[in-house]
Amino acid sequence: MNGLSYIIENIGVQEIWTNGDETLVDWGAALVEKMKQKGITPRHLTSNSSPVDVGGVRIDVLNPGKGPPPGEDLNDREINERALVLQLRWGDTAFLLPSDIGEPTESKLVARYRTLTSGVLLSPHHGSHWSSSQPFLRAVRPDTIVISTGRPVRDDVLERYRQTGAAVFRTDVHGAIRITTDGRRYEVVPFTNR
Repeated sequence: MNGLSYIIENIGVQEIWTNGDETLVDWGAALVEKMKQKGITPRHLTSNSSPVDVGGVRIDVLNPGKGPPPGEDLNDREINERALVLQLRWGDTAFLLPSDIGEPTESKLVARYRTLTSGVLLSPHHGSHWSSSQPFLRAVRPDTIVISTGRPVRDDVLERYRQTGAAVFRTDVHGAIRITTDGRRYEVVPFTNR
């Protein structure tokens, strides 16, 4: 469950967004139990969900296409392909948060949505070689890519990112990365300037 338990316990979480697959993963039972303890009812989202407005920020759910499969055993990669993908828009800025999806879901998103263009892209699946396909990167056209990882990123993935012309920030190199926006432009501030 990584840091979710700590966040739920200490940050005052009032709502958790989920695709409903938490019972399909090994850490899901602990998450469900923690939500029950805190009285949090999960908000199940799919690409059929209406956009959510939070303080003027429009949040579109782009994936998964439908709720959890009833009683199906899915392997880890199939579960990852069903991960929530969110696009946040405020004014002229857009951020794409693709969770742990890989190339199969990236292809579906490119085919399904006219505009995936986002100035900031959180690297899919922590910069895994299973994700960040060229067609997906061309559709997103990011100016900034943030890779949230504690391990080295493969050179072929970094080369694909370099080819986009985007600035690349990595948590394994730069530490925490803060991004602020006024709705017109955004500023990226890494913890370290390496």
